[in-house]
Amino acid sequence: MTQVRLLQKTKALLENKECSSKKRKLQTQQRKYIKTFLVMYFGYLNQLIQDQSVQNTEYENKKSIRHVLLLEKRLLRSIIGTKKELKEILIASDLFQNEVKTKKLKIITHGEGILPALQRELGLNLALKSYYVLSQLHTTYIQVTLYQVVQITETNEEEASAIIIQNETLPIESIYDSLCKYMWSHAELDNNLIQCCGLHQEGFSNLNLDCVDEKVTIKLSKECKCRIDLSIRDILDVALRPVISDIINTISSTLVNGDLFGKYYVEHQFVLGNLFQLSYNSPLHKKMTSMVQEELDDVVEYRELGLCSFALLKSIDQLLRPKIGNRHSLHEVFHNGCLHQVSRENYGLDFYAKKSQRGIAVSYKDGMMENTVDAGNISVILRRGQLIENEAFIRIFAINSKHLCHGENIQIRLLRFSHLLEETSNDDIISLSSISCDVVQKFFLKRNSSGAIAHVVIKMKPKNHFSSLNFTAKMIGEDDSKTTGTFVYVGEQLTVAYF
Repeated sequence: MTQVRLLQKTKALLENKECSSKKRKLQTQQRKYIKTFLVMYFGYLNQLIQDQSVQNTEYENKKSIRHVLLLEKRLLRSIIGTKKELKEILIASDLFQNEVKTKKLKIITHGEGILPALQRELGLNLALKSYYVLSQLHTTYIQVTLYQVVQITETNEEEASAIIIQNETLPIESIYDSLCKYMWSHAELDNNLIQCCGLHQEGFSNLNLDCVDEKVTIKLSKECKCRIDLSIRDILDVALRPVISDIINTISSTLVNGDLFGKYYVEHQFVLGNLFQLSYNSPLHKKMTSMVQEELDDVVEYRELGLCSFALLKSIDQLLRPKIGNRHSLHEVFHNGCLHQVSRENYGLDFYAKKSQRGIAVSYKDGMMENTVDAGNISVILRRGQLIENEAFIRIFAINSKHLCHGENIQIRLLRFSHLLEETSNDDIISLSSISCDVVQKFFLKRNSSGAIAHVVIKMKPKNHFSSLNFTAKMIGEDDSKTTGTFVYVGEQLTVAYF
C-alpha cells in the first residue's frame, strides 16, 4: 500500500505543472537525495510501462522482454556513479528484478556497441585493430571518443565490435551565444543590415542582443523596435558556418595532440549530434550536414590527417532506432554484452619502511568501508579478467607514522602474480605467503610532512599505444613534476571480454 501511495505522489509531482515555477524548485548535489528521487522516478516509469503493456497483447504474450537503458557517460559519472549503482537503483524502484528471467535489462552509455549501426548506415567495413574517433556534438561541449576495432563481421551471426580506448569531454562556448556574437559582429560591419527605431538612429552599440531566432527578422531589444533583417542564407553563412568551423577545429585538434589521440593512427572519424533538433532530412538539416562535411574535408586536407570523415548529424537514439525487417544493431549487446579490455594478470601492493625493511600496515576506503592491509598482506588492485576502465583507477592509502622511524621513508612494491587460491579469488586483501609473485617495481616515496598520517595515491591507467599499463605512486601534496622512480609501464597485451 505504501508503494502505491508513493507512485501516486510521484505521478502528481511529475505531472503538476505548477512545479515548473522557479519558486518550487530545489537544487541538491547530495547523492542520497538524488538517488531517492531516481528510485521514485523509475518506479513511476515502471508503472507507465506496465500500463502500456496491458493494452498491448502482443507485448504481453512475449516470452522474454528486453529493455535497453541508454544514457550519457557524463551523466552516469556525475549524477549516479557506476552502472552497478544504477542497477541497484532500478532494482529498488522495481523496474528490474534479478530473479525475473523473462525480463532482461542492459545498461549502456552513448557510444557503446555503436559500430554495427555506423557501418550499416554508411556501408563501411572497418579493418580489425584499426582506430576511429566518434564525436558527439552538444550545445556546450563535445564528447570525443577513441575506439579500436577488436572484432569484425565474418558471418551473419557475428557483429563488428570495438572497445573504447579514451574518452574526452571538450567544453565549448554555447553555440547559441556563438551564433549571436557572429551575427552581431557581421551586423556591425554592415550598417545597412540594422534597422533602427527613431530613438536609436544615432547609435546602437550599447544594446543587448536579447532575442535571436531562425526568422528573417531578428529583434535587438524588447524595449524598442530596432531589428536586424537577415535571410536564412545570411544566417548560415555569417553565423552558423563560423560556429561549425570552430567546432570542427576543436575536434581535429584532438587528433594531432600527443596528449590526446595524436599517438594513434586514426583511419576514420564520425560526427553525430543534432544540435538544433532539426527535422531529419529537412532542407535545413541537409544544408547543415553538408556544411559540417565540407569543414571536415577542409580540415583533413589542411592538417594532412589522412583519414576518412563522415558527418551524420543524427543523435545516438536516431542511429539506433529499430528498422522493421532488420536485426537490431544492439542485438549482440543484448545477448553477450559489450567488449571491454581486461587484465591478463593479477597485481597487488605491499608496503615497507625503507630503512628497516619492516612491513607496515596501511588502510584505504572502499565506499563506506575502511579496509586495513596488515604487514605480511598485500592489497589486490587488479585481477586477471577484471575490466580495465579507460579512466584511471585510483586508490588512496593512509599510513600511520607510528609504523615508521623518525625521518624514515616509504617503500611500495608492485607485485604481479598469476594464480590466486580459490578461497581468496575474490578477496581484496590476501596473505603474501599464499601466492608466488614477481616484483615488478619498487616505489620509494619521501614523506613531505611530519604529520601523524601520510597519504599515498596509487593510480593505474591503460596506455593502449604502448600495449601497457601505467602505475604511478605519489604522496598527496607532492609536486607532479617529480616523477623519478614513482612510475612504471607494465607490458599488457590487449585482451578483451564481454561485460
